[in-house]
Amino acid sequence: MTQETSPDRMRYDVPTVLFHWSCAAIIVLQFISA
Repeated sequence: MTQETSPDRMRYDVPTVLFHWSCAAIIVLQFISA
């Protein structure tokens, strides 16, 4: 990843990162609760 594309990449990936973290948290909570 180059410095030029880094800001745009980060800005675009924020919703994706949050979505993946939310999915991971749900899976972990279900695994612990099960």
